[in-house]
Amino acid sequence: MIKQKILVDLIQEIQNNLNKANLPCNVKVDIGKAIEGADIGLKVYVDCKRNWKLHDHINSIIQEVLEKEDLIAFIDWHYKNNE
Repeated sequence: MIKQKILVDLIQEIQNNLNKANLPCNVKVDIGKAIEGADIGLKVYVDCKRNWKLHDHINSIIQEVLEKEDLIAFIDWHYKNNE
């Protein structure tokens, strides 16, 4: 497990990188629950319909930050309900 301050800094860095990426919709990252085997847990809220190309792009931005710290995250994805 990692320290709370470090976790907040990581989430802020991930959010800043996502904001700079000019994504077609809003993406927000929050602290989530880490399951067994994960160092941290993240909740990712995507304000548009599920799109695998976009999903991969967002995931690569997140993984880039995590790899610098040698961390593994459990990511709980939440997409906008398009009913």
